[in-house]
Amino acid sequence: MTLLNYLSYIKWQLVATKSIDELNVGRLKEYAQFLTEAKRTNNTFKQVKKLEPLILQGRGLNDRYRK
Repeated sequence: MTLLNYLSYIKWQLVATKSIDELNVGRLKEYAQFLTEAKRTNNTFKQVKKLEPLILQGRGLNDRYRK
């Protein structure tokens, strides 16, 4: 799957697709890198489930480590 496929899957999966459109480019890159690191498709779907609440909140993967 390509990056575009991952992002379109996330958009389709979420109830509020507006949340993805509001994310900045850096956060989208973080999510894309996180998703492409999975070696199996099952892991990718698990990762998407993990990302859903973060995307809805407008947070990035590493925001908890940033001050």
